[in-house]
Amino acid sequence: MTEGRVALITGAAQGIGFAIARRLSAAGVHTVITDVNAKVSSSFEELRQSYPENNGFAAQMDVTKKAEIDKVVSDVVDRYGHIDILINNAGILPQALLLETTEEMWDLTMNVNVKSVFLCSQAVLPHMIRQKSGVIVNTASQAGKFAEPGIPAYSTSKAAVIRLTQAMAHEMVQHNIRVNCVCPGATDTALLGSVFSDRSVVLGVTADEMRQDIVSQVPMGRLAVPDDIAKVVAFLASDDSAYMTAQAINVTGGRVWY
Repeated sequence: MTEGRVALITGAAQGIGFAIARRLSAAGVHTVITDVNAKVSSSFEELRQSYPENNGFAAQMDVTKKAEIDKVVSDVVDRYGHIDILINNAGILPQALLLETTEEMWDLTMNVNVKSVFLCSQAVLPHMIRQKSGVIVNTASQAGKFAEPGIPAYSTSKAAVIRLTQAMAHEMVQHNIRVNCVCPGATDTALLGSVFSDRSVVLGVTADEMRQDIVSQVPMGRLAVPDDIAKVVAFLASDDSAYMTAQAINVTGGRVWY
């Protein structure tokens, strides 16, 4: 059961993060959704229209800035007295071949995709340890399990998220805190459209050719939709997965099986 619990979700103004917020809200969780995009406020209002019992709130937050993270976590604990679920979902997907990847691009990718998981978890875990319970679910990627041309910084960052997930899980198990991650395949979001456009330029193909090539590699024959990922995250955040920790769960339509 997750009803009445409090979840903090990063990167939740749209796409996978917003789908996760919807799934958790439907399960009775009070969701605090954050995003660097000011759109997060209107996203929460949309969420409240569907789930008026959701007593969460929205906060504009940059996951690369520790002070902003600490402020939001403090606000959550002050308001509810506890924080039960952390979903580290914020991420970026830059497109560049290795020799065209700038130091600034590399650093930004690592800061948003990896350091944010470290900072948000470090801010939340002392409260979970005090409670003697908690769940963290991180968004990694199938790209963290295999590499392909055009996204070296992203692939490296998501491999790091998988290892950080496992490291946290083994340290936190003594406190009754579970930590897992989900590894989505290509997911049909607004971000993916821009990714196809950018990556097609990098690889010298059209965006349609890029999309067709990606879909052709998926045994189930389609891209994921955000709710495909959200359903698995909701499971990992619930007591139904009580005997699972340190896992990197693929949601790839069969594209990755290890």
